[in-house]
Amino acid sequence: MKKTVSLILCIALLAVLTSACAAARPVDADPFASMEPIKIKYAHAIPEGELMNYIIEDWMAAVTERSGGRITFDYYPAGQLGTFVEIIEQVDLGAVDMSSGEPSLYEPWCPEVSMLYAPLICDGYDHLGRCIYGKPGALIAEAMSEKNNTYILRWVYSGARVIASVRPLRTLADMKDLIIRSPESQVYIDTFTLLGMSPTPMAMSDMYKAIQQGVVEACECPAQALYEGGYHTITGNICKTRHMYALGTLSANEAFWDGLPEAARTLMLDAWDELDDGFNQRVQASEDDYYAKFQAEGTMVTEFEDRPAFKEIAEPYWSEKAASIGGKATEILDAINELR
Repeated sequence: MKKTVSLILCIALLAVLTSACAAARPVDADPFASMEPIKIKYAHAIPEGELMNYIIEDWMAAVTERSGGRITFDYYPAGQLGTFVEIIEQVDLGAVDMSSGEPSLYEPWCPEVSMLYAPLICDGYDHLGRCIYGKPGALIAEAMSEKNNTYILRWVYSGARVIASVRPLRTLADMKDLIIRSPESQVYIDTFTLLGMSPTPMAMSDMYKAIQQGVVEACECPAQALYEGGYHTITGNICKTRHMYALGTLSANEAFWDGLPEAARTLMLDAWDELDDGFNQRVQASEDDYYAKFQAEGTMVTEFEDRPAFKEIAEPYWSEKAASIGGKATEILDAINELR
């Protein structure tokens, strides 16, 4: 009996001592309290007014707040540090830590990314979502990290791409020899050539003036970008070709990202994920609103009547493109087709 009482007293005493020690050395519930401040140089060339700016700014605010001010940003939006391509180069070199932009422009560094932009390769937003958040997106991010000092951390919708032109477009015949501004990416040049157009590559910052001066007769972007940029006012026509879907990314220089504390990386990705779904829904919902705005301001909005015929032209291109790229391209194409 005495041994039992002694054992009970010892256990009770141990519990008291353990509790006292815990009180003397409280566990820090805030993983950022002892973290050295992190200043992130973040740049992009997305024009002011485009929806992508909202998720970026909301994300930066959330990251700074949740880190207790330990993670902050030197922010250079709207091409302050250069064009899309120039900022991609700066992230690759480590001159910029993180960025967002149009991933099709990664094509010179990672040709596999162009498979997501092959004309009509995505059947709609549902199929697009399965691709970027599934195996095709993962394979492209893997290929990018192998060929460039950049991680594609996250994807997001940026809108179906449509054409603004100085004459109405409905059929492939209407598009014959139309001089269209093309992004500086081979997959766009190929797409417009397949449509029978004459693509002229140039930076987006030069696009408005080129149309005004008659250097080009058309341009293409998501509806929101065309409206906010005022391109409908100098072209007068919008054709809902939906020839490809624009995307945005959250990207980072590999050495910078790998050097961050794990808690910082987790916080940033979680904050983006919480905004992602709502933003994608906003992008989709906005498109009909912008078509209504075009029409209300006197712009003619037309459907692309030859979409089935163009898809017959485009499908062989997908395989030819994958074969010419090599690497993971055929595997990416197969994964895209499996997700239809």
